[in-house]
Amino acid sequence: MSKLTETHAEFRERLLATPKDISLPIFQELMGQGYTDYRVNCSPSATDTVCLVGGGETGTIADLLNTTQYEAPCFSHRHVGCQCLWACTGPDLPEVMVGAFGIVE
Repeated sequence: MSKLTETHAEFRERLLATPKDISLPIFQELMGQGYTDYRVNCSPSATDTVCLVGGGETGTIADLLNTTQYEAPCFSHRHVGCQCLWACTGPDLPEVMVGAFGIVE
């Protein structure tokens, strides 16, 4: 069905089915606990250029959040549905792996 002829109910169903990036409050909480830096670990199943090229990227969590759009850090710095993980570190703190869908054990 064309997007122009899509009914409101169909649009709503499609919108609600879109994956949601819930990483913003997690990154904010980690910063509050003293975490400062991140390294992107590309998903082994990644096939898109954004993830393949960006794997290994490093930076500060503060810069990540300051350049985030739509309150969705992982998706706005990669793409919607991204499954890459962000290894967050800080002085004398254990590494925490964060993805768009939460903390990964």
